[in-house]
Amino acid sequence: IDDFQVFFERAVEGAEYLDEKAQPYREFQALAKAANQMIRDRNRVELELREQEDKLRQAQKMKAIGQLAGGVAHDFNNMLCGIMGAAEEIVESAGKDKRLAEYGKMILEAAERAAEMTGNLLAFSRKGTVKSKRLNVHDCIKAAADLLERSIDRRISVRLDLRAKEPFI
Repeated sequence: IDDFQVFFERAVEGAEYLDEKAQPYREFQALAKAANQMIRDRNRVELELREQEDKLRQAQKMKAIGQLAGGVAHDFNNMLCGIMGAAEEIVESAGKDKRLAEYGKMILEAAERAAEMTGNLLAFSRKGTVKSKRLNVHDCIKAAADLLERSIDRRISVRLDLRAKEPFI
């Protein structure tokens, strides 16, 4: 046991005199005050450390949630592309059937709102700011079609009908 521990063990036991020469406790008051201050400082530092560890754990949780949100958003966005494509086909092929065209438009509007939510999820999952840039939809579709043609059976042909009046978004 070091001297510091002996001092406090004796003090806790209620001893009025702390050394063999029987010096009164008041002579040790400065030392006791300094020791008490050290203990208070150590407790404060330990509390700050626990608070910082809690903040780190919370930040790690938020990072994991962001990664999960990004993954879900990407998967959901892929499904939305199929839904929107099918809805556009319904609208285009409805012809004179206004009821069918309306249903297709309703599906498109709902899918667009869902896509907007997905975009917000993706923005949440990324670090930094989100920047917008013009994108030619025709170019994206051509690139996707090229990829598809290389990865699907050769007996299947991909036909593009790119007629967007304003292809930039």
